[in-house]
Amino acid sequence: MNKNIIENLKESIVRIYDEFDNIIEYSKLELILKKNEDKIHSLSESIEVYLDGKKITTRNKKVLYKCSCGAENKIFLKKFLDKDRLRCNKCREDFEKRMYHSLFFTDGVVRGRKTKTNTYVFDNETDCFKQNYFTRHLYTNEFFEKMLPNIISINGIKICDKSDIQYLEHERVKNQYKYFPHVIINNKKTPFINVVVKCPKCGNEYKISDRRSKREKIKTNFICKDCSFSNKNFPIQTYLTKFNDIITYQSKLELKFIQQCEQYDIRVLNGQQLPYVWMNGNRVYHVDFYLPSLSKMIEIKGNHIWHRKQIENGKWCAKEKVALDYALKNNLFFEVLFEKDFYNFFKTVNEIV
Repeated sequence: MNKNIIENLKESIVRIYDEFDNIIEYSKLELILKKNEDKIHSLSESIEVYLDGKKITTRNKKVLYKCSCGAENKIFLKKFLDKDRLRCNKCREDFEKRMYHSLFFTDGVVRGRKTKTNTYVFDNETDCFKQNYFTRHLYTNEFFEKMLPNIISINGIKICDKSDIQYLEHERVKNQYKYFPHVIINNKKTPFINVVVKCPKCGNEYKISDRRSKREKIKTNFICKDCSFSNKNFPIQTYLTKFNDIITYQSKLELKFIQQCEQYDIRVLNGQQLPYVWMNGNRVYHVDFYLPSLSKMIEIKGNHIWHRKQIENGKWCAKEKVALDYALKNNLFFEVLFEKDFYNFFKTVNEIV
């Protein structure tokens, strides 16, 4: 902002009012220009008001100022500080403006008038702005390339030729965010929203939208909830056993079972993946663990609401049936263990060993 503009604004102020419309008394007024590098959505510069050396907030305060036309006008202080020249509503309604309006409504073109253009360039933004931007929107070109093989559609546009898609990390938009990720599909640009992906395990299609969901899907290679049962409370984690097997678990209770198996020198592997049908949809049931030395398929259950809901809606019944059928055909045993069952289970194992 031009320093001359700040001086003109300062000299035009007649008086300042507080939020209750009372006049604020002061001896010295200062308007100081400050850069806002820590701000995300605001302008890069702002004006701070100091009365007698003390900074005041502009919230709900008003100012009486003298316009270049000589008229005195009372407006909100914040709006006054955003002015780029001293003109009021009355003096702006001049002959020149009426002429441009006439031309516009005549042929739809404003001739010879200079229009404001947005000159925002992402590379010129502060490091803080860039960091916050990618925290909000997450997807860089690298992440998009990982995601692309699983994408079915973007913003309602079905993807046919994935080699013809161009990803734009930070396209300029006309709102408070300034930038937003876009893609170019069939030479048409569209926002990177309402993304539908295909689960690589069961083939089900589902939409990912919110920020946390996108983060989790990247971590789990876009496996759907039915296949991974991964959420904020039960994230998928890996564990290297004493037998050098890498297995996955999702709760402290499952980790406790793995570690107790190691104490008895029982090898633990990831459980079987069993396809089943529920609610007219093809799904995959991932049994928690497989103990080859005991020929056992083990499902660990805690007393949480998800399991109780699956019992009520019939989903657990469908899972249990496919697991029992698989165990019967392959000379295996299928067991469901709660934490209270651990003692008897390992006591029996100890007697067998």
